[in-house]
Amino acid sequence: MGLIDRHLSQLSRNIDDLNDRMADLKHMPDTPDPTIRDLRALDLAGWQLHQQQWILQREHLQFARMQLQRATDHPNEKAQLQQEWTKHEQEFEAALDDFRQQRHALEKKRLQVEAELIDRYLR
Repeated sequence: MGLIDRHLSQLSRNIDDLNDRMADLKHMPDTPDPTIRDLRALDLAGWQLHQQQWILQREHLQFARMQLQRATDHPNEKAQLQQEWTKHEQEFEAALDDFRQQRHALEKKRLQVEAELIDRYLR
């Protein structure tokens, strides 16, 4: 339980730090360059996606903690708790896969936009 609590605390700090970074990016002065605006938008979208993933991971750990506590408090319910855990774990893995695919698409798009910007400045 102590390890789970430490990970929960770390995830919460990471989420808070990411909130600060996103706020800083949103408060940057606007630029007339549409490519730089696109890069900033992609960065923000990537951070928002990362934040959603961390929130999902935090909820997953909270669920794990709750299940372990319930198993300790009610050992006769372990079979039911195992079924709940298995269902939750499958949903969690599917959600993580979805985040990975979204992140890959964003990273690919960002690399394309970044290459366009560099190419434009090198001409």
